Amino acid sequence: LAAGAPRRAPAAPRPRPEAHRPSGGRPPRPAEPPREEPRTARRPPSKSAAMDSKQIIRRSNDGASPLLPTYETRESEESEESSNKLGTVLGVIVPCLLSIFGAILFLRLPWAVGQAGLLELFAMFFLATLTVVLTTLSIAAISTNGDMRGGGAYFLISRSIGPEFGGSVGVVFFAAQSIGACFYLTAFAENATDTFSSLPQGPWGVVLIGSIGLAAMAVAAGVGASFFSRLNIYILAAVLFAIFSGALSLVAEPIAQDADGFTGLSTTTFNDNLESHYDSGNTFTTVFAVIFPAVTGIMAGANMSGDLKDPGKSIGPGTLIAIAISIVVYLALAGLFAGSIQSDELRDNFSIIQDVNYSPWPIVAGIWASTLSSGLNSLIGGARIMQALARDNLISCLSPFAVGQGADDEPIRALILTWGIAQACLLIGNLNAIAAIISNFFLLTYAFTNLACMLLRVSGAPNFRPHFKWFTWHTAALGAILSLALMFMCDVTSASVSVTITIVVFAWIMYSSPAVAWGDVKQALVYHQVRKYLLTLTTRVHPKFWRPSVLLLWQQGRVAGSGTVELVQVCNSIKKGGIFLLGDVLTGDPAASAKLHGPAMDAWRELIDDLDVKAFPAVCLAESWLAGARALMSTAGIGGMRPNTVCMPLDQAMEQASTGAAPPPPDAVDPAPPSPQQGSRSRSAASNYSPRLMQLEGTRSTSVELTSVGEAQAARVAAAQTTTIVTSRLREGAQAAQIATALGLNVLFTRNFASLISAEELSRKRADRQPATVDVWLDLSEDARIERVFNRRGPDDVDIDAEVALLLQLAHVMHRSSPWEKSTTIRVLCAVPENDAPRSERAGNTVRDLLKAIRISAVVHTCPLPAGAAADPAGAKNQLMRLHSYDTALLFAPAPSLEDGNVEGFVSDALTLTDGLPPIMLCITGSATPVVTTAV
Repeated sequence: LAAGAPRRAPAAPRPRPEAHRPSGGRPPRPAEPPREEPRTARRPPSKSAAMDSKQIIRRSNDGASPLLPTYETRESEESEESSNKLGTVLGVIVPCLLSIFGAILFLRLPWAVGQAGLLELFAMFFLATLTVVLTTLSIAAISTNGDMRGGGAYFLISRSIGPEFGGSVGVVFFAAQSIGACFYLTAFAENATDTFSSLPQGPWGVVLIGSIGLAAMAVAAGVGASFFSRLNIYILAAVLFAIFSGALSLVAEPIAQDADGFTGLSTTTFNDNLESHYDSGNTFTTVFAVIFPAVTGIMAGANMSGDLKDPGKSIGPGTLIAIAISIVVYLALAGLFAGSIQSDELRDNFSIIQDVNYSPWPIVAGIWASTLSSGLNSLIGGARIMQALARDNLISCLSPFAVGQGADDEPIRALILTWGIAQACLLIGNLNAIAAIISNFFLLTYAFTNLACMLLRVSGAPNFRPHFKWFTWHTAALGAILSLALMFMCDVTSASVSVTITIVVFAWIMYSSPAVAWGDVKQALVYHQVRKYLLTLTTRVHPKFWRPSVLLLWQQGRVAGSGTVELVQVCNSIKKGGIFLLGDVLTGDPAASAKLHGPAMDAWRELIDDLDVKAFPAVCLAESWLAGARALMSTAGIGGMRPNTVCMPLDQAMEQASTGAAPPPPDAVDPAPPSPQQGSRSRSAASNYSPRLMQLEGTRSTSVELTSVGEAQAARVAAAQTTTIVTSRLREGAQAAQIATALGLNVLFTRNFASLISAEELSRKRADRQPATVDVWLDLSEDARIERVFNRRGPDDVDIDAEVALLLQLAHVMHRSSPWEKSTTIRVLCAVPENDAPRSERAGNTVRDLLKAIRISAVVHTCPLPAGAAADPAGAKNQLMRLHSYDTALLFAPAPSLEDGNVEGFVSDALTLTDGLPPIMLCITGSATPVVTTAV
């Protein structure tokens, strides 16, 4: 990175260190902006950095959120403008023509005419041209939809359809560039050995000469690429002169050399070359695979995007013009070859145009200029793509190749890697085989480029409005399909290898890469599909398809309570494919609360990521917690995806009252995530971001009051305030439960989740063949209650108590979650009157019949209530549960009644009922319709 490069702040706010104040109390003077250097003193960046992205995304190491990247510009805007001076001709047309006019034109086009014949060759060029034209339309559309930076096809794909596709295709495109360098140097070596008989001959001669040339090109790319890039126009002139001289020799027979098989323009020769004359082992597809690299130069303009004045206006039209010129030249030369050289000589003599030309040296100069310059560009292009991949940090093992050296930030390490791959492929020593390999890699790149354009169009994203209009999603789709079809048509093996590499890299990036802030089309497509299906999702769910969707409401933003992690994980298990919302309410001054909304949402997201649960944060601004809870319960969710169960922890109200102090300010929190070795319980403490941002009403002055009175009086004040706060908080929870049931929502009050059994303990119990239990308690002390549990009057006339059904369904869902399914069993414990055997038997049989009808496996026990239970029902039930469920993993029980509106009585009974028990959920059903059914 250039020294002093400006940095744009990440999107999410973060605590800023307090600025140092000088003595005297005067605030520090704002930093002056850096003075601009005179233009004459600036050193413009080299053109060799053409393919380097001017914008680099890196992980922040200075305290910013690890999920949000920072952006750093490599040069100032003025310096960037001074370097981007290439127009359409020099920046797009010339590089494209240099890549297209090369080894295939001089060394394999005559061979292809002799093999396939002119008619089939024209069909091959039609397919190839159609593919690259459709791809060019897609490139032009994407590149005119915003500021096009350096990086070429990799930049287009990664910033359009996401890092997974972009990174995997970037690897394939890098491989194509690396093998492309090998291809051009193999063509150079093949021509050199044919021209100079004194050089080593045979396949190993080609490998030796190609290796020497490749090493020279690598050195040139590392130390002098900027000089050679200025020679492009002269190299193109040499190539065009070679083409013109070759065509002239084919037309003007008197100046041509007397080569074997050369007949001059002849109708007989032309008619003979119209039809195919395939050698053994060659077919339409093998010849097509060899000549397709002739048109792969269309990416040369996109690769120069970082050095163009206006990439959006230059890449599309310039590439189309280059394609038109090159196809005319290719077809014209193919016609001249077919009309003047016999088929046998075309197939056997790769250097026939050199032998026919009035002098071989213009052809040799053209071949060497085109192959060496194309090889150099491929080395530079491959190195720049690898450097961009490494700097995007999509694949961690590539990070060493992000380093650049020198004032021009040359990617020396990436260049060495590119050279190594090209050198390894040089050992193949066969130009046709190498051509087939790079054809597949380039076709795969074209397929994903078209796919990106198609997805951007069909996603309906409002911001996809490119200046280039000559395309539709149909053209992009056709280009993608055609590219994939041609890829497998050329060589199934190479195509399968290319696709496998793409899939492996895709999976690697998906599961291991950091988050990026590029914005990709996947989100737009998912949004489009989710919206469409939400419109079709009904809000009325049949009992057979009912599943819990949980809204976990935190009281006054307290996440720091014990059992937080355990409760969130249990709710995540209970939701069973439904939605899970973590609801929070910001109270107090509206303006201050609004400023905390964004940080609170970010804090919840960090907690969700830390615990690896599938949940959504929902933060509400309200004057009071109860008003915010009412708003969340009535509006949370969308369409048919709304919570049907509200969960509220009782522990929070008691813990926040007993602390008697306000939470520390936001800047007192260290947001660093815990190490994996600390375990889930330490993660709970490290994940308390949200409570630091919230305000607790009525607790800020407690600590001040306690320090201003005597010790005895302080204790009395603390006890009185604790009781008041507990009652206030629990009363609000009870009132929220009344609102929830009125809205048709189920309610779960939870307590004691700090003692929830761990996954390790569950595994140990399973190994010891002593599975833990999930207990469901039912109050069946009266005949009327037994009758309501389950009453089958006929095949289609079945009554099931809604509260009992909810308890059993939740226990079953929890039991089926991992790792509870193989480590727990369900017990249904029925509280029945003491010394009433007939009623106990009837209660047990009724529950067993219900379990059988709703297909839930559980063990049923009847437990007699102690004497005097009628005087203190909550206390008696608590004693019974302590006796029989003291070591259970999780308890489900009916909550005290709220139907009479006795909030104070509910609070007292709830605390008594849950005191001293394992983790427990008190359930209140919000609907008379049961959540289970006996129907098929």
